[in-house]
Amino acid sequence: MATATGTLPPEVVDSIVGGYNGDPFAVLGPHRVEVGGKPHIAVRAFLPWAASVQVVRQEGGGSGGSGAVYDMARVHPDGLFEALTPGSEGFGYRLRATNYAGGTVEFYDPYSFGPVLTDFDLHLIGEGTHYRTYEKLGAHIREIGGVRGVHFAVWAPNALRVSVIGN
Repeated sequence: MATATGTLPPEVVDSIVGGYNGDPFAVLGPHRVEVGGKPHIAVRAFLPWAASVQVVRQEGGGSGGSGAVYDMARVHPDGLFEALTPGSEGFGYRLRATNYAGGTVEFYDPYSFGPVLTDFDLHLIGEGTHYRTYEKLGAHIREIGGVRGVHFAVWAPNALRVSVIGN
């Protein structure tokens, strides 16, 4: 099991923990990195309520094998975690998190799916010419990669922070 000591610059870590990062998909979830001259996938999650987190590799092959479990290192005391997995190929995974009371939950990482709004959607919304924003903004039940869930988007260009709270 490999763990990271942190592959992000301190200012990026602070922007995630502080809730003012403008592009969390560029930081959280899986990302190709090079460590010690070798390719890895860094998986990052911000889970302030978690005492510990693991990446649980799903069926689907690649180096590391399905079912492999990687402990995530806490790279910030407020709950930013990171794990390094060997190789450069992406893979399906779930996060297994344990809270401070000892309860454990396993779930899909929302950042593993990538953004649902396209750059073109954002461009049209920004200029006020997206005439079907009702299909893009708000809450919508979707299935991505065989996983059913709710996609939620809001247009709030002047907001300092937006939070969605719920099950």
